[in-house]
Amino acid sequence: MSWNTSTNAVTSFGPICCSQNVVYDMNNDGVAVGYSAIQFDVFRAVLWWEGQPYELTDRVVNVPDIGKSVFLHVATGINSAGQIVGKFGGFASGEPLDPGRVFMLTPIEPKVPGDVNGDGHVNILDLLAVVAAWGACGSPCPADVTGDGTVNILDLLFVVANWG
Repeated sequence: MSWNTSTNAVTSFGPICCSQNVVYDMNNDGVAVGYSAIQFDVFRAVLWWEGQPYELTDRVVNVPDIGKSVFLHVATGINSAGQIVGKFGGFASGEPLDPGRVFMLTPIEPKVPGDVNGDGHVNILDLLAVVAAWGACGSPCPADVTGDGTVNILDLLFVVANWG
């Protein structure tokens, strides 16, 4: 469901593939979290955004066990920053959801190609950062946008190509 706080209109997210879908929380942007249960047995944490369901286990990055031996079973809350909390467990679908096994997910903004200073824009400040770091560069080196270990004309051209 989504809820328009101005008109109080409620919109259904519609069915998804599973036997049971439960929404536990929704933030002010209309993003909802909860779980989907396949045949009332295998529980997976789900986020509903713009009417589409997304399994949260599939969205976790940089945690090797997530999706292989550990699954996010139920999302119980979401705040206005998009941070999600819930419960997780192991591979077995019947594993109890111990309240001590909780997770918190924080969304990450995708990096803008050529954005050297991390302000979300590619502009003169990024171009100046590349020029200031010209030559050999240690690690990490944000000005080395091509990742070849040296700040050179290729990095300058990359920033210019992604300007705007």
